[in-house]
Amino acid sequence: DVIVPFSIKAGTANGPYNTVATKVTVYVGQTLQIINNDTVNHQLHTGGNPCPHQPNASAPGQMYNCVITAARLATNTNIYDHIAGTSAVFAVEAIDGRAIYASTCQGCHGPLATSVKRNRTFLQIKTAISSNQGGVMGTIALSDDQIKAISFSLGR
Repeated sequence: DVIVPFSIKAGTANGPYNTVATKVTVYVGQTLQIINNDTVNHQLHTGGNPCPHQPNASAPGQMYNCVITAARLATNTNIYDHIAGTSAVFAVEAIDGRAIYASTCQGCHGPLATSVKRNRTFLQIKTAISSNQGGVMGTIALSDDQIKAISFSLGR
């Protein structure tokens, strides 16, 4: 399991955890570990996406492991602190590398589970796209985060 730590900073209280500009980017299959370094309790409200709603509040020093199960854009504002309310938003972008692979790569490289491109790194995939490998890769337009999500999925 890949754990991506995020710290709720001391002094956050009822304010936002972060902003869209400082969003947390995770991939489906990773675990977002939210560490409460504040002086008050926090409880993440997600509506079930990209991970389950936090069942109990985290006291200062405690953490919640949020297993990422679905994609979502960081512009959505329905992730917030259940205790503090909707002003305490948390910008999380979850990218589904399996879905991107299926729609972008599978046609040439086969299904993810049996792909000949298993365990390819971000750099290998990015280089193949930018060098137009096979004469077709250059037409693919993916962000670095999307390529990293594909690489993560190819390594699972």
